[in-house]
Amino acid sequence: MTFLCREIIMSDKKKIITICMGSSCFARGNNQNLKIIKQYLSDNMQNTAVHLTGALCQENCRKGPVIFLNDKMHNNVGSADLPDLLDTFFTEGFMLNPIYTEETECQDCYKCIRHCPVKSIKVKDGHAEAVSETALGAHEVSRHTIKRLNADDRDQEIFISSACPTMVEYIKKYQPRYSSYIAESLSPLQTHCQLLKQRYGQNISIIFAGPCISKKREADLRPDLLSLAISFEDLRDWLKSKMIEPSEIKTEDDNCFIPHSSRDGALYPSEGGMIRSIKDQSGETPAGRMLSFSDIHCMDEILAGLNEQKGKGPLFLELLACKGGCINGPASQKHIGTVVKQCLVNDYVLSLEVHNESDNLYCEDITYARVIEAPEAIDYTEDKIQRALRQIGKYNGEDEKNCGACGYSTCRDYARATLDGRAEKDMCISYLKKLSEKKSNALIKTMPSGVVIVDKHMRILECNSSFAELMGPETKAAYSARPGLKGAVLEKILPYSAVFEGVISREGSLTRQTFQLGDKIIEGSVFSIEKDHAVGGIFQDVTSPQVQKERIIRQAKQLMEKSIESVQQIAFLLGENAAESEVMLNTIIESFSSDGKNE
Repeated sequence: MTFLCREIIMSDKKKIITICMGSSCFARGNNQNLKIIKQYLSDNMQNTAVHLTGALCQENCRKGPVIFLNDKMHNNVGSADLPDLLDTFFTEGFMLNPIYTEETECQDCYKCIRHCPVKSIKVKDGHAEAVSETALGAHEVSRHTIKRLNADDRDQEIFISSACPTMVEYIKKYQPRYSSYIAESLSPLQTHCQLLKQRYGQNISIIFAGPCISKKREADLRPDLLSLAISFEDLRDWLKSKMIEPSEIKTEDDNCFIPHSSRDGALYPSEGGMIRSIKDQSGETPAGRMLSFSDIHCMDEILAGLNEQKGKGPLFLELLACKGGCINGPASQKHIGTVVKQCLVNDYVLSLEVHNESDNLYCEDITYARVIEAPEAIDYTEDKIQRALRQIGKYNGEDEKNCGACGYSTCRDYARATLDGRAEKDMCISYLKKLSEKKSNALIKTMPSGVVIVDKHMRILECNSSFAELMGPETKAAYSARPGLKGAVLEKILPYSAVFEGVISREGSLTRQTFQLGDKIIEGSVFSIEKDHAVGGIFQDVTSPQVQKERIIRQAKQLMEKSIESVQQIAFLLGENAAESEVMLNTIIESFSSDGKNE
């Protein structure tokens, strides 16, 4: 779908108004005409270069009042006729094309309508000047494809459609051995743009909206044809920001695609649609085999061994990057299934009328050779690939999970991408997981406090040696035999395990607990790690010399801080008291001093 916009273009010819100021013309009405012209220019031509000048008697007194618009003389110009005369004069220099205005710039003065000679301007919010269906371009591409397939002098047997810009770029870059098979013709969108400019003028601006984001690339490559490309998603966001709901807009009888719709071209968005369009247009199956495939992720398998088909007759391939076709493009509505979308396309096609051949738009030439260079492939040695794999913790074949989470099919492809500088180590999820586990395990093991993590069944997932030592010699011995005590029942090790059960169901909960275990006094904090799944605890023996020493140091620091704070408060009060005393003494002294002077 494309939107057309036109710009109003002024002629380069200079506008000169010459008014006769001879006594006869002046008396007959040019004195009033001069005021009308000045007011007209002030109201309508502030941004237009107009030269207003006066002239002495032009020796046409009997025909007065006389006014020259450029070199053309106008006789007997009355004040009532002058506005229409000026309207005609100024619109002669403009292309009589529809115009548009920005919402914030429109002054609601409606001068544009008043001064439009044919009164063809209609003010509407949120409407494009005209909307055309890209299926027209698809129709024309099908016509040219039929001619090429049936040509007796064709110089190739295998043809790959150029309708999908993503597939064209993919083959040119990553399957260059097949690039010579791509049809050297404009895409349906580019062909459509060429048709519209051919019919409505080269000055029009064309904006495309659709489900394909690769059309934005086409706009960048051919700005001479396409001014801008946006996705349906962009369009929906735009309408939403302007608080426009399309379903609430009242349609009119003249709301239709220009110049008309295309029935067979409308099939293109679905897989196999181009082939159906070609068959419908030709009335018969063109020479050779015609096959359609979609899903760029499968193209390596689909195209494998394609060169072996040479010499077996013409073969036409319709290749689409999106699975199921453009109807499933990246900016399409995901909540609607492929079956529904396909039905909508079919129903729409059936609702369209078949237009006469005379109504169709034609392009004599849509040849276009795309220049897309394939990236230079670097053949890395096995040693370099192995070094790259070791950097992400892949030391042997078992470590290569080939999970695809990084976006690459295999770990080796990912390693090559890191060597190319296209990928980073942080993209490997399994590497990040291992790294995170190593960090957390190292932190737990080196902590002086006892740490334990249990699951919802109150079985230990992980604990450190400090925890085992706190729990007693039996637990310590068990830890030595099985580090981490994974799977051990917490209740058999820690008598106060009920605290863990109370915390696990409360997200973000933290409980502090002090209990006696033998001759030790244990102080701990139990906290939820993942609600209903995991809970952790940190414990320490407050009776141990090290903990007591740390507690004494901490209490000494607190005492010191409080003492300093008290001294500061005392100093403040003393200073405040001294200041008040000084003020009072000064007042007394001044009082006695003034009494002495009076005596």
